[in-house]
Amino acid sequence: MSRNIYSENKVVSLYGLSRTIPDSILIDYCNKIIAHASPRSLCEVGFGKGSTLIPFATFPNLEVFGVDSSSVMSKFVEEELLKRGLRAKIINADARSLPALLEKVDLVHTKAVTHMFENPREFLTAISRTVPEGGYFVIGKEESQPEDNLENIGKFRLANEEDPVLRDFYLAYFKMRREAKNPFVIPQMPAGDYDAAVNFLVNQGFCIEKEISTPQWTKQITLCEIIEAIREGTFTVFSKNCTLSDRRIYAEEMERFCSANNIDSHAIRSYPSKLKAMILRKQGSAQC
Repeated sequence: MSRNIYSENKVVSLYGLSRTIPDSILIDYCNKIIAHASPRSLCEVGFGKGSTLIPFATFPNLEVFGVDSSSVMSKFVEEELLKRGLRAKIINADARSLPALLEKVDLVHTKAVTHMFENPREFLTAISRTVPEGGYFVIGKEESQPEDNLENIGKFRLANEEDPVLRDFYLAYFKMRREAKNPFVIPQMPAGDYDAAVNFLVNQGFCIEKEISTPQWTKQITLCEIIEAIREGTFTVFSKNCTLSDRRIYAEEMERFCSANNIDSHAIRSYPSKLKAMILRKQGSAQC
């Protein structure tokens, strides 16, 4: 796995950048998953600050586990659960060791985690072993994630029509990285795109049952905040293969880009967003 930025206090303190999702959206997302699968036990892999683990923990008669390699995140979520009077078993460990740590669970859920691994197929294979025949693997994504949008811009050949300024911002970022002989490498399985992960799981014996989607909400962010994320490395896409010195240089370059092109980096930019999840079932005696 790449450097785990989420074990750093500064990164965790800035984790809310563009990631804040309305409670109503998170509840809708979790409700739709539980309504379809009716699990008695569930494991959230890579739970971050608990945005979906905490709503899952509110369901009665559902045994909830959470696995995350960040001790900082694990402590934060344990404290949040305690404050809310909720229960979940938090396991601070590398998710790839999950089969040795946990008995089979009815449902494994992960969202925006595959991009952190050099070999995401190894990660998916490991955690899918915790799913019994007839059990569920649910993989989620945020459809609009502007701070990580460079992954999807790369996939769709920079055809970001909804915000040409953001497109040009990332084009300049790509160019700068190439000229610095440290080109940005799109992850094999980006955070905002689960197609490759779903296809892999289908080839591993899972079948697609349903794709769920939440109502839309509006996400807001400024280019200043994205530049700060570049400087601090608060997203894996900005920290991978970059030293602290690299990140500072890249942030300064992007500040100059905005200034030279008369772009107001403090302007609030709005993006339509949805949470989606693909619900897959492990083939076996129980048919999909």
